[in-house]
Amino acid sequence: MSLGRLLYFSARSFAQLWSSWGGLLGLLLLVAYFLTVVVVSVVYPQADWDMVAYVASAMDDGSRSAAELHEAAWNAVRERVSEGEFLMLTADRPYRVRQYADPQAFATMLGFYKVKLLYVVLTEWLSQWMQPVDALRLISTVSAGVTGAVLVAWAARERFLDYAPFILAVVILSGVPHEARVVIPDMLSAAFFVLGTWLYLRRLDLACAVALFLAFLARPDTLAFLGVFAVAAVMTRQGYIMAIATFLAALVAYFPITQAAGHPGWWIQMWFTNIEYVPTLEGFNPDFSILVYLKMLVRVLVRSLVENTWLVLFIMELIILGRMVLGRVSMRDRELVLVCALAAATVAKYFVAPFHGDRYYMAQLLSLGMVLIGIWSRETRKSEQPS
Repeated sequence: MSLGRLLYFSARSFAQLWSSWGGLLGLLLLVAYFLTVVVVSVVYPQADWDMVAYVASAMDDGSRSAAELHEAAWNAVRERVSEGEFLMLTADRPYRVRQYADPQAFATMLGFYKVKLLYVVLTEWLSQWMQPVDALRLISTVSAGVTGAVLVAWAARERFLDYAPFILAVVILSGVPHEARVVIPDMLSAAFFVLGTWLYLRRLDLACAVALFLAFLARPDTLAFLGVFAVAAVMTRQGYIMAIATFLAALVAYFPITQAAGHPGWWIQMWFTNIEYVPTLEGFNPDFSILVYLKMLVRVLVRSLVENTWLVLFIMELIILGRMVLGRVSMRDRELVLVCALAAATVAKYFVAPFHGDRYYMAQLLSLGMVLIGIWSRETRKSEQPS
């Protein structure tokens, strides 16, 4: 048998197998993948510097001095990481050296972390029964599992489990496997966010509002999506009362949350993340500069292309969306709302709060990918039906 005929028969056999059993195989593939992600997050968690700040934020009940809080947080982290990881967290670069040596400098950073209110409060609550680092890791692991369960349920209900390989491509390129292994609030926020968008498609507006508001409490920059979502919902009159109420509730909550957390402000966060990791925020108040802001946009764009995958995924999703629009693919009203809101909010997020990491866009790109795959699957089934 020639190589060409071998390839032909192999491809045909696989296509026939997937055509007959694609739903079951897709289900098994998704479940196996997310179980792997959960197990890996438990067995091989990653140590990142942010865990120290989140541990300190959860421990800070106002009764400890800066020095006492600093010591307690670092001791908790030391108990749960290897010597090599601890060395990396404390001596890898001048910024980390200063944060380990100077409790006052460390305390000035906590406003960046306390603003993730739901994540900090949940960690504090779980820490009554377990070590704080274990609590943080448990949240990430469970959030990854919940996200996987929502995606599987979404695909099963909308009958596109046979598109599981494409779902996995979205999951991997959006950064889920990595975020499940680190202790940051993005996985928690994504679990609520993806659940909320699916509930919106199912017209369960009250449950959608609760889920999206919890996503906001885990990551306050979800407010950008909620604003665009409300506008799109009003334009189509699809769940617009819920969308407006959720946005207004988040907007009202945003200011006391950031003030109570001691967040240093938008421009300082942008400077700190994209220009320079200053050793302390005490007395740090750089003037706004349009040139510096443009420099941030360029730097984030380059790093997103070189170091991350979210931008490639977003471009792919936009191309698919464009082909759907040009091909006059029909979208249901709520699908149209989500597609417009998710795409526009991702662009807005890049310009309003330019960050290069996958985690900042993960939730939106997951939901956008699921909506597009759902539309694609439905239209394919229509085209395959005999006329």
